[in-house]
Amino acid sequence: MEKSSRFCKYTLFRIIVNMVQEKIKNILSSILIETKVENPNSWESGASVVSISRSRTTKRDGKLVYLRADISKGKDIEKAVSRIVKDFGKIDVLINCAGVFSQRQIEDISEEEYATVMDTNVKGAFFMSAAVVPYMKNAKEGLIINIGSKISRNTMITPGKVLYATSKYALEGFSLALRNELKSSGIRVTCLMLGTMNTFISLRSKKFLTPENVGFTITMLILLRNVDFESIIMKSNKQFI
Repeated sequence: MEKSSRFCKYTLFRIIVNMVQEKIKNILSSILIETKVENPNSWESGASVVSISRSRTTKRDGKLVYLRADISKGKDIEKAVSRIVKDFGKIDVLINCAGVFSQRQIEDISEEEYATVMDTNVKGAFFMSAAVVPYMKNAKEGLIINIGSKISRNTMITPGKVLYATSKYALEGFSLALRNELKSSGIRVTCLMLGTMNTFISLRSKKFLTPENVGFTITMLILLRNVDFESIIMKSNKQFI
């Protein structure tokens, strides 16, 4: 279950970063066409995107960079952020998307499992944000998107999800507090709370949100720089939760 959940999260993130990258590229290309810039459709018109993963080999694929790091470890975060700033000069947007799922009742949850879920789902987002904020403050702008869950707004949480729900409630609270702390610095913070995703592990997948839906929404958040989205709840119109 844990392996499948991690794969599901990675698949979602890969599609999100590809969607964001391609849509920004297309929009910037349109702007460049209007201003008569030479070769507006070149790859250089797009956004540079860095995908951090603890299991993927560090490599570069055009303007999409894969960087190996474990965001539950402070030293890995420091090295990753330093390298990104060194390579690209700045960080405009941080998407905290890493997460693990746990489905056990409270008496069956070990201290180790608790640490794994909370370190990835909450601690990672907290310290990734802490690492990029100084650069965003220096630029006087930036956007942090925390990928939460609709579960933090549910009143009827099914048994076995107590640890996962705890981590997502914490992430939403962190987002709201951080938003208030950084607003005067020109940095926007949004918590995107998703319902069930359309992934290979969902038997009724056609009824759920698609990664493309999420990618489009993230693109919108990035481009609407004068709009402050405190939080967004997203779910399929065929899902009643």
